[in-house]
Amino acid sequence: MTRTRVAFGAAAVALALAAFGCAAPRDDCPSVTPRVGAQRPQLDAAQARAYSRERVLGAAGRAGDLQRDGWDPLADTVITGERLPAFQYRVDPAWADGRTVFATVQAAVNRAHTDIGAGAQRAPRIYIGIAPGRYRELVFVPTGPVPITLWGLGRLPHEVTIEEDLDAGVGAADYRRRFARVYEAPGVHPEVAAFYRECIREDAASRSCMNVMWVRNDGFQLRHLAVANVPGQTRQRHQQAVAFRSEGADRVHLEQVQLHGLQDTLYLRTPTPDSTVRSFVHRSLIEGDVDFIYGAGTAYFLRSEIRFVGPRRGQTHGWVAAPSTHLRIPYGFVFEDCDFSADGNALPGRVALARQWFTGAGCSPYGSQATACTLLGAGQSASGPGQVRRASIEAVGKMVVLRSRIGAHIDTAQPWAPWQTDPAHRAYRPAQFDGDDFWTRLASAGLDPAALGYARATPAQPWLAEFGNRDSSALSCPSGRP
Repeated sequence: MTRTRVAFGAAAVALALAAFGCAAPRDDCPSVTPRVGAQRPQLDAAQARAYSRERVLGAAGRAGDLQRDGWDPLADTVITGERLPAFQYRVDPAWADGRTVFATVQAAVNRAHTDIGAGAQRAPRIYIGIAPGRYRELVFVPTGPVPITLWGLGRLPHEVTIEEDLDAGVGAADYRRRFARVYEAPGVHPEVAAFYRECIREDAASRSCMNVMWVRNDGFQLRHLAVANVPGQTRQRHQQAVAFRSEGADRVHLEQVQLHGLQDTLYLRTPTPDSTVRSFVHRSLIEGDVDFIYGAGTAYFLRSEIRFVGPRRGQTHGWVAAPSTHLRIPYGFVFEDCDFSADGNALPGRVALARQWFTGAGCSPYGSQATACTLLGAGQSASGPGQVRRASIEAVGKMVVLRSRIGAHIDTAQPWAPWQTDPAHRAYRPAQFDGDDFWTRLASAGLDPAALGYARATPAQPWLAEFGNRDSSALSCPSGRP
């Protein structure tokens, strides 16, 4: 991994891995080789081989006890193929019968889980086909013994759109007014009903319920449709509004999907801060303007378009991703053969590829703030300002971009941003490019990493890095992807 201040060798990674197939630079988008420097570390070829899809997605679980199962999402030729599967249920308001055809996506999901629980549905996977149309609803897919696939039946993905206008400004009373008709109706799955009851508790909606699609189903698949959460006052409000949230679900596969939003479009949440679950995003489009791909999960994005839209009123900068990968989880977000593009409103050089989410930080030991910052012991919870949890320190965030096209909206001199730009901010944390940065910054803050139980790996593991990318001189190079 090449940096001005330090060099890393191949020993940092496992060597006996299959090589990547090289993606040729796009002919329709003028590009150049990236400038390399201390703020833009590059992997060498041997290191890059450690970020193969098979390696990244091959294991999940708790830090220190990852379970390897060799998951390969591309081995499922149904979800990646061109032939339609046999659908056990369909969504089509014009032909709804309440048994196998339903007016809403949530009703079909409810019935599938009811039938599974009653033993009336024994298929190893449930396929739900969704007719073209705009479905103004929320969709919650609960846990269960059988994985579910939602499959849009339009000619193009956007012809089947599940959408809502829902951000963190929505209170519990408004949430109930808008969604009681669906979630207080008879026949709602108990886990779905429990999620709804949590969201109508006072102030709960603004904390965690601003999701259009919320998935807890291991093995869940989404194919050939769009999910959108774009609050109505898009140029005035700056609040969280999630289109798709994976809540501790493992082996999630998004295929030919469009996710539309602004802030926090795609949320990949793990069961615990020190664990990981896996997601695979293939031939898809994700758009937003602030931290619009975020969370602690491990995810592989292949041949997809990552589009910045904006800026909104009063916004001068943007951030694509905000990983919060745990210190001892080897992989966070990996992008291969992707297009980092922008719409016509983007400002050149004002967007970062990522900033590492300093989750739950009540103060920062890294900044220049005058007040003291106390690091709490393991298991302790912060009770006020001036305290930071171990979980916050250990949410280091990891992201690697391979053989992709980087649009002119990205700051190519410094594509990795700090969490908060002002060193005096209570949650400031500079970009940490590798394990050495983690160690030296803690030591500089007066915290002994060894005394805290951290081991210093030699050589250091890369946390933020690139390999084989091309910088575009254009803001937007449409990928032509589905």
